[in-house]
Amino acid sequence: MEQSDYHNPPTKAKLKLKAKLKWLTSWLKVFRAKVRLITVRDLAELATVVSRGNYSVVGASHSYNGIQLVDGANAIHFGKSKLRDIKYLPDTGEVEVAPSVTVRQLKEFLVTKGRRLANSGSYMEQTVIGALVTGTHGYGKDAIMAEAITELAFLDGSGREVVLRKGDEEFAYIAVSFGVVAPIIRLRLSTRPLQQYKVSIRICPLSQKAHFSEAADGIAYALFPYSNPQDPVIMLTVIQATNNDLPPTPAPRSWPIVTPLGTYLIRYFWALDGFRLLRGYRPWLHKMIERRAVGINKEVVTDPKDLDYLYDPYPLTATSRPPIVLQQIFDPTYTGFEAAFFVPIAEAEKVLKFIVEIAHELSEQDDFFLKSVIGVREISSKSSLVFAGNYQGPVVAIDMFSDLPDFPWLGEIQRRVLRRFPNIRPHWGKSIISSAFKRSIGTEHIEKLRDIYRKYYPKGELRLSYDVELFLDL
Repeated sequence: MEQSDYHNPPTKAKLKLKAKLKWLTSWLKVFRAKVRLITVRDLAELATVVSRGNYSVVGASHSYNGIQLVDGANAIHFGKSKLRDIKYLPDTGEVEVAPSVTVRQLKEFLVTKGRRLANSGSYMEQTVIGALVTGTHGYGKDAIMAEAITELAFLDGSGREVVLRKGDEEFAYIAVSFGVVAPIIRLRLSTRPLQQYKVSIRICPLSQKAHFSEAADGIAYALFPYSNPQDPVIMLTVIQATNNDLPPTPAPRSWPIVTPLGTYLIRYFWALDGFRLLRGYRPWLHKMIERRAVGINKEVVTDPKDLDYLYDPYPLTATSRPPIVLQQIFDPTYTGFEAAFFVPIAEAEKVLKFIVEIAHELSEQDDFFLKSVIGVREISSKSSLVFAGNYQGPVVAIDMFSDLPDFPWLGEIQRRVLRRFPNIRPHWGKSIISSAFKRSIGTEHIEKLRDIYRKYYPKGELRLSYDVELFLDL
């Protein structure tokens, strides 16, 4: 660790920041707080805001659970600030990223250097730093994006820069810290050469997953919760790295009338289902898929320059939408509230079937239906970062979705799963933060993070959300 005089905060007289109290909402507008929203033009302005205290950092990720929102705080909005520098280091293959750079901007930059990220999530409009801090991930080996960090810099409560490098004791706690250390002002990330993949998409029963995913480099699947509870149907996506020598699969031809018509059908489907008008039909729809669609198989070869090679594999497609219509209909990213957590890979099937049992029970008793599918991504490696989902070993990330008015039911499902299975770990931007997670994380690690927070923010200059304060016993 080193502390630098890179920033000597200007006096308050040199800078007047305009900040009016206004309502700020979380992703999908479920949670809100009244804050003084601040954007900054450079690091000197940022250091001034930090040195004044009573601040939080927002606009860093697409967090579903409002974890970044703090009533009455000076909310530094990285998503709208001007800190967008990117610098490639050819000698090491690393890249330095400022806090307002989005995942999309970084990927577009790296392609020009013949490089890529090791892994990423599917939502590319979040900032890189926000994605890393909240544990955003793809699937396969090194799935947690933060594993690529080799160095990070942040400002302490006085506005001075602190630099941590991989291997430092505190680094393993801060690289995924769900906002307990902020603002992070610079990251250095390792990158990899561009890579082509063969992507196979298949609908099959869960029991056949292993048969179709041998020797895979990455596995993800969407489980239909209202199909057979003993052996649910899944939409399986398997990726395998190639030697970069296969001709990419052409993107689907755009028909002038048919393509827009399909887009409108999907849009209106979501509009109706978003108002909960179709949710009673979801079990019927899942049963129809189970009877008609099992055995459907599609294979796509990606272009090495694809921006979203794990989630949208058609060559050079610049969207996070999946590549086939059936997947588009069941893509809940913009239309449902989400709750997610990590499950040891050996327990995944038991947990999934337990969730399906609860979903059937609640739909019969309380008129609650999970929205569309349960998302599952396999993370096959172990992380060195204490608060990463796979810190204790390989896991699956399970994502559940509901209509916005029904999101409290996801909390009920999470509570039941935590009572039954003790090794569940949270996804910080999506889980409902609960003291029940302490047993799987370890109180000694939580105490260490609390000590780190108090070390760098001794007067509580960085404000934390109420849930995080309770979790850390602040």
